[in-house]
Amino acid sequence: LMWLGPVNLMLAVFNLVPGFPLDGGRVLRATLWWLGGDLRRATESASQVGRALAWVLMGWGAWLALGGALVQGLWLLLIGWFLNNAARASYLQLLIAQTMESLEVADLMRTRFESVQADDPLQEFIDDRLLRSDQVAWPVLEGGQPVGLIGLDSIRAHLKEDAQPRTVAEAMGSIHESVAPHLRGREALRLLLESRRDPIPVVDAGRLVGLLHHADLMRWLALHEIETRQKIE
Repeated sequence: LMWLGPVNLMLAVFNLVPGFPLDGGRVLRATLWWLGGDLRRATESASQVGRALAWVLMGWGAWLALGGALVQGLWLLLIGWFLNNAARASYLQLLIAQTMESLEVADLMRTRFESVQADDPLQEFIDDRLLRSDQVAWPVLEGGQPVGLIGLDSIRAHLKEDAQPRTVAEAMGSIHESVAPHLRGREALRLLLESRRDPIPVVDAGRLVGLLHHADLMRWLALHEIETRQKIE
C-alpha cells in the first residue's frame, strides 16, 4: 500500500497539466474563452494542447519500451492513447452540440408521411396501410387536428387489454406531447430521450406539419459525427 500515495500524487500533478480534457486543460480553455470570447476556438486550442501532450507521452513511452523499460513504456503509451482520444472526443462533442443548437425541429422532421382519420375502420387500416408501408406510426386526424398516433405497438396494447377495437380511434395511442417546428434541435433530442415517445408530432398553429423520429435524429448525429471527425483529423 505504500505505493498508493506516490501514485495518487503523480496522477494529481498530471491532471493539472494544461491539456484538455484534464482539469488543467479545462482551466486553459476557460482562460482562452475569457480572453477571446469564442468557446469553440478555446476548446479547439485546448484540445490541440491535449493531443500534443498525448503524442509526447506516447513517444516517451515508445522510447522507454525500446530501451528496456517495457512496463513503464506501455503504461505511458496507454495514457497517451486515452488522452488523445479524450481530447478529440471532447472537441467533437462540442461541435455537435453547437450544431444541434443552431438547428430547429423543422430541419430534422419528416414531412412526407401518411395520416389516417379517426373514424377509419381498423381492419381497413391494417390491410391497406400497416401491412403495405414501412411507416411505423400514423398520425390520427379528426377534423383536421391531430388526436393520436396509431401503429403496431398501439394496436397490440389494446389487444392485450382484451379490447376489440373497430375503428382507428379505438386502437390509437394518445399524443402526450408535441413540438413546434422552431424548437431547437438540442431540446428536441432531450425531449425524445426523456419521453420515450417515437415519433413526436410537430404541430404549428394546431396543424400537423411533420413527425420527429428518434431514428432520423440519431442518423443525422451519426452522419454529422463522421463529417466532423474528418474535419478535425
